[in-house]
Amino acid sequence: MFFNQFIKKNKIIKIKYLIKNNTSILYKNNKIHLFIIFLIIIIFEYNKIENDIEINNNYLKLQLDLNLTFSNQLKNKINLAIYYNSIKNGGVERLTALLLNYFDNIKIFNLFLITQKQKEENEYNIPINIKRIVVNPKRKKELIKILKMKKIAILIYHFYNELEINELNNLHNTKTIFYNHSCIFIWIYAHIYYYFKTIYNAYKNSQYIISLVPFENGYLFKKWGINSIFMNNFISFEYNYVIPSDLSSQTILMIGRGSDRMKRFDLGVKAMRHIIKIIPTCDMKITLFLIYI
Repeated sequence: MFFNQFIKKNKIIKIKYLIKNNTSILYKNNKIHLFIIFLIIIIFEYNKIENDIEINNNYLKLQLDLNLTFSNQLKNKINLAIYYNSIKNGGVERLTALLLNYFDNIKIFNLFLITQKQKEENEYNIPINIKRIVVNPKRKKELIKILKMKKIAILIYHFYNELEINELNNLHNTKTIFYNHSCIFIWIYAHIYYYFKTIYNAYKNSQYIISLVPFENGYLFKKWGINSIFMNNFISFEYNYVIPSDLSSQTILMIGRGSDRMKRFDLGVKAMRHIIKIIPTCDMKITLFLIYI
């Protein structure tokens, strides 16, 4: 009872004061010295137990919410990191920020954001408690060193570096989720045909791959021996609160980053040449977001 009351009142400050101002007495009296050390150990162990209880309460709630059947308990929070270029402008950047905000609400993770760029103005918002690490992609194996040093248990990886993917697959203490945002046609548009061999061969040796394209996930990847799960792309708005546009008009609207050739705005313009032959009254409006890096 005495220890519980002592801990709840948080008198560790007084213990530190005793140690600082009575060192001569403590060293003369080993019993007092040992007793205070004993009290400090009890206090820290009590706080650790309280922390473990809080973690597992959050973990239990997560199990119930997701209807998970396994009963493992967590001794410590899970170190989870997301790695991408930045968290400004694009769709993957927005997704990265959304994931960090979602994971922060679960309360069983120590979250890390690993980026190749320093913090910029007008980034997507993320919780201030998330630890941010900047890596230089030109330094070989810098990412691997950080993962080991920070004891990252789970990494969400957004890039297409086959050498790095193979290195990540060889890690024993870090499980990597490869988030594949691109359709196979992007390598055709970009004239990077060797990616068909390098990237997808690396994926064959990967345990956890997320695919956003049903045709690839349900057919191609199975043919190629790639183990993946399908996930719909996140949307950053409340779908039920969106007012549908009037689709009875003959206006075609294209919106996006015109500076990114992978968005293929030229295809829309070329298609319009054929559309107006069938629907002469149709017109096209283009809204471009020009982003200069």
